[in-house]
Amino acid sequence: MERYSRLFLIATPLVVIFFSLWQGAYDIDPHHWGLMLSNAKDLYEGLVPYKDIFIQYGILTTILQALAFGIGKNMLSIIVVTSICYAIGILLVYAIALQVLKSKTTALYVLITLVLFHPLAMYPWSNYIAFPFLMYGVYLSLGISSNKGANCLRSVGSGVFLGLAVLSREGLAPAAALYILISPFFDLRSEAGKRNIVINFAYTCCGFALPLGIFFIYLFNGGLIEYWIKLAITLPGIYAQESFSSLKTFIFQAVFKEIYRGYRHADIRWVLVSLMIVANLYILIAFSIKRK
Repeated sequence: MERYSRLFLIATPLVVIFFSLWQGAYDIDPHHWGLMLSNAKDLYEGLVPYKDIFIQYGILTTILQALAFGIGKNMLSIIVVTSICYAIGILLVYAIALQVLKSKTTALYVLITLVLFHPLAMYPWSNYIAFPFLMYGVYLSLGISSNKGANCLRSVGSGVFLGLAVLSREGLAPAAALYILISPFFDLRSEAGKRNIVINFAYTCCGFALPLGIFFIYLFNGGLIEYWIKLAITLPGIYAQESFSSLKTFIFQAVFKEIYRGYRHADIRWVLVSLMIVANLYILIAFSIKRK
């Protein structure tokens, strides 16, 4: 079983990358592909972010894809780096599951479920670029040891990678910030002292602020802050008003409404989403009433 597990862990990212490239070679999608290709090409050619380039989601996505474009000089090259990021994120999900559930078999089930749910990077979108940064930030935040130096590095690293996830897709900022704020309350259930938890929380906040601070310094020094505000705040506000003006219900009511509709139409995606919600609620409750 151990041998097959290792083989699966090696084969899974390779299969994900292969099928992502294979699908990307034959896909025609002017919106998702065209926008990312345009951003990468413009940055590679020296245009100024936000002022000259319509960067809608995150500058780190554009930077990584511009580097990939510089190597391949074609649209397919940007899906290479995107699919690699997604494959790395999948392996990090396995590592997180192993850390939390303490079972290689169960962690492997988590990995299989994820691959079945979303087997490839369908397009070079910012979600896939942000995925490994987000997962590694979560992974580093797990497990407080008695080694203060190690805790310091893990906490700072966790914050830095969560910040990089936000720079890859700025819409992740509320989720990343909420995760950082909630994590100390779960750490109270561990064997670490309250003082160490507070210190680790402060280190995580500093790490989170570091890449974001560098980004905003860049914007201010380049006179780009007004352009960024228009693209990152004003424009999404217009989108929300135009596209979701009819959504007046409580967010969880809307989610459960979609799940119910998914069950009615036998949509396997919503069935899996509902199972994930139930599983996570079970783990949350079990963690709340037990030490381990």
